[in-house]
Amino acid sequence: MLLRAIATFVNFVMRGAVFLAIAILGGFGSAWVMIHSGSQLTAATSGPWVTWTSAGRMDADPYTRAHTVRLGLLPLNSTLALTYQAQTDVAGQRIHSSCVYVVDVSNLDAEWWSMAVFDERGALIRNNANRFAFNASTVLRDADGGTRIVVSREARPGNWLPTSGAGRLILSLTVQDPRWVSAATDDQGRSRNLPTISTVSCR
Repeated sequence: MLLRAIATFVNFVMRGAVFLAIAILGGFGSAWVMIHSGSQLTAATSGPWVTWTSAGRMDADPYTRAHTVRLGLLPLNSTLALTYQAQTDVAGQRIHSSCVYVVDVSNLDAEWWSMAVFDERGALIRNNANRFAFNASTVLRDADGGTRIVVSREARPGNWLPTSGAGRLILSLTVQDPRWVSAATDDQGRSRNLPTISTVSCR
């Protein structure tokens, strides 16, 4: 009788431990997703582009603060500028230094913007050309009037952002424009004309 009671108690404790472990892991998992990718409450998305709507603000939510700390960012206040980040191309494939990408910014209707590429830790990529970003003032227009930036390991003519052998990449677009800041998304929740990221080739 005593052994049966002990076995029942041990079984109860083990089940409780399993449920507790699942709850803890589930909590950590959901928190990680919120910190890494955000949610409709903390971030706005358009295709591969994500912007954390309260980044850099004193009243930023805990997930936005944790996201900023995790990547070691010093974001501009989102009431002054918006920063969009993309980790995948238009087809949803992870952006990687082994591939060549064309980022079409032709329809970017912002007063001022800047485009840069970082490694997956959020650090600038060292390169012999000391080239790290283009902005609305420094980017060159193509012969057809379009504006495109090539992201690749090998040097390319025109607007080229080097990736060296950095591995997984993050494209970052900062926009300073009162129209964007006051209304980051339209009535359908889609961001304004953000650049398209197309993969040309991969090794």
